[in-house]
Amino acid sequence: MEEHVRPPCGPGCALESFAGKEVHTLEDLRPHSIRHLNDWPKSEFAAYIFGGNELPDRFFTASHEFVIIDSEQMFSSGPCQFETASWLKQRDGSPSKSGQALAIEVCREVAKLSPKVVAQALSVPDAIQVELRWPIEPKLRASIKFARAYAQENKGA
Repeated sequence: MEEHVRPPCGPGCALESFAGKEVHTLEDLRPHSIRHLNDWPKSEFAAYIFGGNELPDRFFTASHEFVIIDSEQMFSSGPCQFETASWLKQRDGSPSKSGQALAIEVCREVAKLSPKVVAQALSVPDAIQVELRWPIEPKLRASIKFARAYAQENKGA
C-alpha cells in the first residue's frame, strides 16, 4: 500500500481537513469521505479492551483509505477502563453521546465472539513454530467478559 503524501495531494483531497490539526474526538472525524475512518476510534477502544499497552498506529493510503498498523502490543495487560479515551469526550470536554455509543458498539461486537471463534483465533497453524507462548487465552477471555459487562452496564446510554 502506498502511503498518502503530505501536504494534501491536490484540490479536494479528502485529507486536507486534517492538515495541521489534532484529532481527538469523533466530531474531529466528521464529515469525511475517507474509507474505514471509523476504524480509528474503534481500534483505540479495542486497545483498551484487549489490554494494549499503547494505541495502534495508523496511516492513510494514496487512495484515501484509513489503515490500522502497529497493534502488536495487544494483550500486554488485562482490559482497561475507557476513562482516558478521548473519543468519549467532545471538544469542550463534555461527554460525547456518539463516542459512548461507539464504545458500546465495539464492546457488543467483542462480547459476541463465540467460543469457536475464540478457539480459531488462538490456534497456531502447524507450519508455524512459536518459540515463546504468551498467556493470551486468559487475557482474551477477560477482555470478552469486560466488553460484555460494559455493554450491559451502558445499554441504556
